[in-house]
Amino acid sequence: MKKLTAIISLLLTITTLTSCTPLPDAPEESPPWRIAIITNCLESGDEENYRAAQALVARFGDDRVMHRTSALSFGWIDWSPIIEEIAQDSEIQAIIISTSGFFMGPTAPAIDELLATRDDIFAVYTGPSLYPMLSSSDIAQRSNLIIQTNSNIGEIYVMQAISMGAQTIAHYSFPRHLYIPFIAERRNSMKAAAEREGIRFVELTSLDPMEVSTSAYAVAFIEQDLPTRVEEFGVNTAFFGTSCVMQSAIISGVMATGAIFVQTCCPSPYHGYPAAFGVDYRVYTGEYADWRTSMMRLIDLPELVGTIDDAVYSAGMTGRISGWAIPADMMWTTIGFMYAIEWINGNVPQEPGVICLDTLERMAREYTAKLGFDSGATLSLFTFYGDDFSHFVLGTVDYHIFGGND
Repeated sequence: MKKLTAIISLLLTITTLTSCTPLPDAPEESPPWRIAIITNCLESGDEENYRAAQALVARFGDDRVMHRTSALSFGWIDWSPIIEEIAQDSEIQAIIISTSGFFMGPTAPAIDELLATRDDIFAVYTGPSLYPMLSSSDIAQRSNLIIQTNSNIGEIYVMQAISMGAQTIAHYSFPRHLYIPFIAERRNSMKAAAEREGIRFVELTSLDPMEVSTSAYAVAFIEQDLPTRVEEFGVNTAFFGTSCVMQSAIISGVMATGAIFVQTCCPSPYHGYPAAFGVDYRVYTGEYADWRTSMMRLIDLPELVGTIDDAVYSAGMTGRISGWAIPADMMWTTIGFMYAIEWINGNVPQEPGVICLDTLERMAREYTAKLGFDSGATLSLFTFYGDDFSHFVLGTVDYHIFGGND
């Protein structure tokens, strides 16, 4: 098993609090607590948040952790019954909402109503894919902590690509995606950084999976187009795609052509890499999914990363494939949950909108250590039109070069 040895260091840019100690009136022993976690169901494709919640239930017990999802009904998810259940449970002191971009749609009104009536609940959001829109919403104002992967990664992405030998960055997307603020922000930051560093940035239009008959057409397009782009731009081209559907096809294409792949659109070793390298790991459960796919075992994260390392090394592609060794969504859900416990116990600031990044740093270290990795990370405040949100944290994790011998 390959072992990662990079030292974690959480660089913090926050002006409110830079170090935190337990408050004077913090209890010596942890009082009883109960926390609710809301995730999308497995059928929606949001497996990482689901698995993170299940791991927390397994660790603390279902008497401490309430995990709720809502079944798909004709493509629509109704969260109202879940929110009502949480609102009526007086023992619940915190809620973790880990539903990615979905909560800006059907979940937003229900959750906003909950927070309006239960101001004693500590509310944490993770992974809000529409976070520029979220910043001015009632949800943002009433929440206590928001954690999201930083999409303004242009500088980080481009410098990683250059270190891997890239002379061109090829960005696959389509019009619908580029209307989504954080996707456009990511593209713009990549383009600006590439121009500043003097390397070529090429925007490529791919098929929109929602506008073709099935996602297979979008995958087939990447499979056919990417090799021709390598011939056009050269082997030292780093490919990036904005759709989850594209990821395995891009990775497979890069492996076949010898090009460069820096990261998936949703940073995680579970995203794109398993399908590209033929690793069976997903386990679907529930009446909606059992008939769609065979049951497969879950694979531990170190084993998955080691399997990818071995495949990349065997193909002679060491130094050409990278990504996060830590699954982003699972990390934010877990440390958001652990921070809520600290809030309940009185060990972090109780004032609305004030957080302790030192505590989040400790939790990030503990999380990566439990997974078997030391992986550097950077947290910063979300800034929107010049305004900092003191409880809105954006995070990145250092890249792992797959195929190394460390």
